[in-house]
Amino acid sequence: MSIGKMAQAMDLEASNQEKARDEDPQQKLREKAINEVRRLEFTGSEVIKAAGVFVRMPDQMGMLFAFQNH
Repeated sequence: MSIGKMAQAMDLEASNQEKARDEDPQQKLREKAINEVRRLEFTGSEVIKAAGVFVRMPDQMGMLFAFQNH
């Protein structure tokens, strides 16, 4: 599967989940993680790995963002 198709699938899934969710804080963290790693131009596999880490350990996401601001 190409990275473009993976990104489209992720966008579609995020859109569907956004419609279905009821302000779930974990979902907001997942969305923030995906948007941030895309902004950083991670590869497709890096996006998946990073999002998985952030979902399991949300504090890791805060640390990553803090490093990038310095």
